[in-house]
Amino acid sequence: MSYTEVALNTAGVPEFTMELLPYLLEESGYEGFHSTSDNLYAYIKTASFDPVRLRQILISQNLPDTGFSAQSVPDKNWNEEWEKNFEPVVISEKCLIRAPFHEMPVHYPFEIIIEPKMSFGTGHHATTTLMVQELFDIDVAGKSLLDAGCGTGILAILSEKLGASVITAVDTDEWSYRNSLENAEINNCKQIEVILGDAATVSSQLYDVILANINLNVLKASLGNFFRILKPGGMLIMSGILNSDVSALQHESEMQGFVFMTSKVLDNWALVRFKKLL
Repeated sequence: MSYTEVALNTAGVPEFTMELLPYLLEESGYEGFHSTSDNLYAYIKTASFDPVRLRQILISQNLPDTGFSAQSVPDKNWNEEWEKNFEPVVISEKCLIRAPFHEMPVHYPFEIIIEPKMSFGTGHHATTTLMVQELFDIDVAGKSLLDAGCGTGILAILSEKLGASVITAVDTDEWSYRNSLENAEINNCKQIEVILGDAATVSSQLYDVILANINLNVLKASLGNFFRILKPGGMLIMSGILNSDVSALQHESEMQGFVFMTSKVLDNWALVRFKKLL
């Protein structure tokens, strides 16, 4: 499949804007990112590339609408690109996230090996860190769990390592679906069922815990399905949102019937936890 590589000139761009750009680009169909000191590289299916929409995103962040170049990159070796740019991540001194080609002299209680390819979820983003930390703060042992928008499958894999008994990982992106299957196998996970689809695809299973690290629009659109497949007393944990989005998502969630429990913030990104009452 042909992809377009967009190189965005990010020299002098504020750190928060650098964090925000992939979030905004993801909402417009971009599927993978890596950065250098002066550029952010973003990848999108060539058929979906819209330079007008890209310029609108740049203008919304007070960036010059001419500050990018684009080229077609068919048959790119995505693994090679990730190997150049993907570094191991340690979260809360408990969980190491690394690729198979990393050799680490220090051991941690939990280790997740991923081939990130074009999928989201390398552990580098603040929202993934928030979700991993939250998994350490709740008890998922023996529980059923849905990882909605699973990306690389990191959260599903860690959930199995923490003792979850029934785990479903869903993603609408075929790269993520195949990548999660591969990563589950690499980590010798036996309890994870990976499905190409979204929460609406899941119809025969109710869950004790739903994890969703996506984006605001998809989260809001998915709340009805989340409520339908969450057990009474179950937890809904969402991230992929800015701290400024928390009140809007809380309002929509409470309108659906969820009860707000807590929120946490890291680098202007937020996690929110809700409960479905008995």
